[in-house]
Amino acid sequence: MPAGPAGPSPAVPADPYVTPPLNADPYDRFSSRSVGPGVTVTLVDISLSAEEAGVIVGWGHEIADDPPGTAAAGFKDCKWRLLLNGVPHRDYGLVEDQIGQSYLPGPVWVKLRGSVRIQMTVENTSGSATYICFGRLQGWTWRIA
Repeated sequence: MPAGPAGPSPAVPADPYVTPPLNADPYDRFSSRSVGPGVTVTLVDISLSAEEAGVIVGWGHEIADDPPGTAAAGFKDCKWRLLLNGVPHRDYGLVEDQIGQSYLPGPVWVKLRGSVRIQMTVENTSGSATYICFGRLQGWTWRIA
C-alpha cells in the first residue's frame, strides 16, 4: 500500500478500556454464599490502587434452584448491587433482572480509574427464606503510573 504525501499513517493506540493493553492483568472473580433473610453479603471485592485503571466487562449472578422453584422466588427477594467505593453504580447500583449467569456472564461495561474499591453485593429482602447466591465479575486492570 503506498504511503501518503506525509508518509505512512501513524499507528493509532488501542483504547485500553476496550482492548486489554499489553500490561493488562485480567481478572475473573467468582463467589457463592448462603444469604439469610434480611442479610446483605459481598460476593466479589476488588481494590485498585491509585496507579491502576481497569474495566468490568462481564457480570454474572444467579440463585441455586435447590429445592426446585427456589430461584424464581429468590429473584423477587434478592437485590444485586455494584458498589464503587461504597456508592451504587449509576447503571448497576440496583440489579433486579438477570444480566448473566455465573457460568456465562452477560456483557457490561464499567470504566474504573485509580483508588477504587469494587464490590458486588446481594441483599436478601425475604422475611424467612435463605438463598444460595452466586456472583461473578470479569475484566482487566493495568498500571497507569
